[in-house]
Amino acid sequence: MRSLKIDLKNRTVIGIICIVAALIISFGVAPLTNRILDNKTEKVRVKKDIKAGQMITEDDIELVTVGAFNVPGGALSNEGMVLGRYAAVDMVAGDYVFNEKLTYNGMTAEEIMRRGDGKLALSVTLRSYAAGISGKIENGDIVKAFVFKEGEVLMPAELEYLKVVTTTAQNGYDNDEVNEPQQPVTITVLVNEAQAERLIFYENTGSLHFALVHKGEDQVADELLEEQEIVLKQIMEYELKKMEEEVNE
Repeated sequence: MRSLKIDLKNRTVIGIICIVAALIISFGVAPLTNRILDNKTEKVRVKKDIKAGQMITEDDIELVTVGAFNVPGGALSNEGMVLGRYAAVDMVAGDYVFNEKLTYNGMTAEEIMRRGDGKLALSVTLRSYAAGISGKIENGDIVKAFVFKEGEVLMPAELEYLKVVTTTAQNGYDNDEVNEPQQPVTITVLVNEAQAERLIFYENTGSLHFALVHKGEDQVADELLEEQEIVLKQIMEYELKKMEEEVNE
């Protein structure tokens, strides 16, 4: 009889605990959870696919109201921070927009290398601020290499027109990755193997300086690069002919 009373008492205590727990959940945890889930925020979202290097317009994005609980941290909520900037990576419809996915320069280093038509991306050191046109070089520019070597200034024909991939500061950031570009310490350009060999040779035996020939990617830039290809072909043909003559002597 005594054990039965103890068992009933335990059940009563357990019942009271369950009732109290249910009240806490109903009037405390549940409303708090609902408030969190009901909390709304506005975020910028992509309406249609955007390719890397594409300038973002009003047709590409929308400002949507969503539950704050389901939005990844860092998603932008101001369309003004997005419009007019360029996509640094490919984005698809439904993606939220983050600052790291954007750039102020439409010609990102990644995009230029992707469209490099089999060219190599090679970096060389800028030994002074002046050697890199005082920080004025931008992605996609066409530059010409000069070499100071043994008291002379050389103008290698094979380095007449080079396409800039990017310039990089001491901290490792490319100029298209920051709002305020710093003094570059290297310049990266697209080259073939012969051009790469000459640039490496001159960097280690002389001093490289770069002059701006043309800014931006357009028809003029393409024409200059085509001229460079013709010169490279002529140099290769000349060197092959010279080798054949030496063999036949």
